[in-house]
Amino acid sequence: MKLPKNRIYPIIISLLTLAIGYLGFIQIKLKSINPAETYKVIKVLDGDSFITEEQHQNIRLFSVQAPELKYPFGEESKEFLTSKILGKEVYFKHIVAGKYGRIMALVYLDDLLINEVMVRQGFADYNGHPIKENPDLLKNAEKLAREEQLGIFGPDSTQTENLDNPQCTIKGNIRRGKKTYLFPGCRSYTLTIIEKHNGDQWFCSEKEAKKAGFIKPAACYGKSFKPDEN
Repeated sequence: MKLPKNRIYPIIISLLTLAIGYLGFIQIKLKSINPAETYKVIKVLDGDSFITEEQHQNIRLFSVQAPELKYPFGEESKEFLTSKILGKEVYFKHIVAGKYGRIMALVYLDDLLINEVMVRQGFADYNGHPIKENPDLLKNAEKLAREEQLGIFGPDSTQTENLDNPQCTIKGNIRRGKKTYLFPGCRSYTLTIIEKHNGDQWFCSEKEAKKAGFIKPAACYGKSFKPDEN
């Protein structure tokens, strides 16, 4: 049913008011962080975010994606970040607004860039957003961590073959929030990598994959997984 204009306009105005108010709130939060000051870390939430004592700000590491706590290496990533910064005085550069009203920043402990350390030691991914002053810094850190197969980039988490159960060859991937599965014979199957730290899974049957919320993509159009033939 189409709403009359005299009802649509107030809704639009209300939404705009909320949006402007939210942006104003974010700007206030950003301005509350002074790059010239240090802030004490009182709680680590996971491998890429923490809370400071001053105003209880929720800070997230810029351009870094650590595993969620429920996934492999999630707890290890949190423990590593905790060992580095909990109870310490840190300072911030490149302070920007992220999703959900969180502040994102380059986080330094003295001269140590924590964002880089998390990626270099294999406890977080580089998410592709370059640092303006040094665009290749995090990219190169991840490259080295992958070459050395550290943490999430090692065979326990990053896999092209199912090491635990070679008979279960269906690859379940989560990318940009979309859950799909591929099996031998599907287009791009051999190029698809399982990243357990990002929620990817191996499955033994299509039924099992679907039960877990994964769907068959166009790459598998007209095909069915036949475990007895593999």
